[in-house]
Amino acid sequence: MISLKKSKTATRLALFNRLLFGRCDPEKAILMTGAPRSGTTWLGNLLSEVPAASTLFEPLHVQKVPQTQEAGLTWRMFVPPELRWPDGEEFFQQVFSGRILNEWTTREMTIWKAFSTKFLVVKCVRANRMLPWICERFPIRSPVLLIRHPCAVVASQLRLRAWRNAPRPTAEELEPILPGVERILQNLNTHEEFLAAGWALDNAVPLMLGRPGKWQLVSYEQLLVDTEQQLQRLFDTWDLDAPTNPTQLAKRPSSTSNPDGSNGLAGWKNQLTPSLIHRILDVVHQFGFDCFTDDVEPDYDRLQSYTHSHNLQFVRG
Repeated sequence: MISLKKSKTATRLALFNRLLFGRCDPEKAILMTGAPRSGTTWLGNLLSEVPAASTLFEPLHVQKVPQTQEAGLTWRMFVPPELRWPDGEEFFQQVFSGRILNEWTTREMTIWKAFSTKFLVVKCVRANRMLPWICERFPIRSPVLLIRHPCAVVASQLRLRAWRNAPRPTAEELEPILPGVERILQNLNTHEEFLAAGWALDNAVPLMLGRPGKWQLVSYEQLLVDTEQQLQRLFDTWDLDAPTNPTQLAKRPSSTSNPDGSNGLAGWKNQLTPSLIHRILDVVHQFGFDCFTDDVEPDYDRLQSYTHSHNLQFVRG
């Protein structure tokens, strides 16, 4: 006998498929990506507050979304901008059109919002390294790359079981754009340094390969302290009306936020030792991210300068 829970889930998905089928304009989709634990769920929920939008949650999860494996996706996959990848193009066309719907990807949706949805806010933590390719292949609205202080990201990851035994990252496929990167990775010694390197790889790839104007770089910290102005900047770019009361909306915790109150600007200062902070910063500085220090906020001007070709000065290993 089918359980009541499974029956409700099946009914909910059937409603989403019926309400969204053929109604989501792929060219109006908003892709919002960032390294894991960068605040992407929080920002995705803010962006989807407009009446015509709903959030599509993590459609690149290879264990939760069977279509990813059919297309040949892997975890945090790098895709060169010039690559011809028909299966990948078909997959992302389905993503932006609202055809990748299951219990996982619709977890941030509501039925009442689906009635008015005309486009999707596609929230990802696994699209950074393919962002330049996506921008070349799809005429979607200017995507968002959300970047958060690496110490805050690593601190948040350390609190969650999924990252407690993260392996040493490898990046042989990135040697053409980051010469010597494998040597840097092989010289790392601790689990925290592995996590810092993962953050650096996720953000260095789009910054090294991206073309100015193709997507928007958003600082989590700047968004947190100046919510209204930063959101207005995004919505002006998309020629959309920003949600009302953005500052109040920003105070709502996301479904993936830490319940211990350690989110925000300075929570990581209380969790990480000075020695560990130094080691994390040493790793990301080798990738050129000198805008981040032991201050809770980055040098915003320097951070934005990375969006211009080769202003991110990668230190060759």
